[in-house]
Amino acid sequence: MIYLGIKEAVRDYPDLVYRYGFKKLKVDEKSIDNGIFLYVPRNTALEEPIYTCFALFRKGVVQRVYNLVVIEDNSRAIGATGCMALVPEGAHISLEEVYVGSNASYTKIMIHNWLTENIISAVKHITLQSKSTYYDIYLNNSPLKSIKFNTIIEQSEGSSSRVDQIVVAKGYGEYSYDTKVNLIGTGASSELVSRSIATDNSKLVSNLTINAIGDNTKGHIECKGMMLGDKASLLTVPALNALNPLTMLTHEASIGKIRREEIEYLLSKGFTEEEAIGIIVRGFLETGFENLPDKIRSSINIVLDQISKAMM
Repeated sequence: MIYLGIKEAVRDYPDLVYRYGFKKLKVDEKSIDNGIFLYVPRNTALEEPIYTCFALFRKGVVQRVYNLVVIEDNSRAIGATGCMALVPEGAHISLEEVYVGSNASYTKIMIHNWLTENIISAVKHITLQSKSTYYDIYLNNSPLKSIKFNTIIEQSEGSSSRVDQIVVAKGYGEYSYDTKVNLIGTGASSELVSRSIATDNSKLVSNLTINAIGDNTKGHIECKGMMLGDKASLLTVPALNALNPLTMLTHEASIGKIRREEIEYLLSKGFTEEEAIGIIVRGFLETGFENLPDKIRSSINIVLDQISKAMM
């Protein structure tokens, strides 16, 4: 396998990079500051996760990133990315293209950890070949100035995808997430799961769309929101677009506050009110990560536990 900085990859493996990369997204190569190239050749299984971290470490910096991930036929890999800031002022602009070959599997975990004046823009484009699988887990429990995060998934015959998006909006931040799946090939399927919590004076918008184009496709959207701030706003929009009569599309959506009877039940079991709220929030955020490796699952659980404790 190959794991390099994107500029090194362009220099050392130009044929590979340009065979798969710089195709689905409009990228100005001259403006790229950094990024990674992950290439897993066919018939290769990586058991250990590949870890990447991007950090804003100087005030006023605009960090421009381009990532390219290629998982060839009959291969599998797990990528874990952390994006963080060490200074409150700065911008992070990220473009990422992912190619998953036939009968291949890629799991992507991304954890964001920003600060109050950070401005974030991110676009991901994922291409799934026949009978491939893609699992995307995203967590953001940080205050920021604004974030716009777009994900596009294009699926071929028999491919499947799942996106779990967990976001806690804080402060005066503006959070915008847009996830779109195109089920192009026969038998393609997708599941989009969103858990959103709006606190303080934040504004959070989550759009989730499944376009069913091919025969015998299936899609499901589950988006749930929780309001924990009297001055916050939360908008979640599940959209199902059937362009073929041979499809099955479903969704469920809800937004609400913690019900008093839930708190009173836990109070009757000996918990304090703060502990009860933390327990309810923790259960609300859980979407199920049983199939992940222990190392990755433990990292996600740490973040979820931090969120629940912060709500106490």
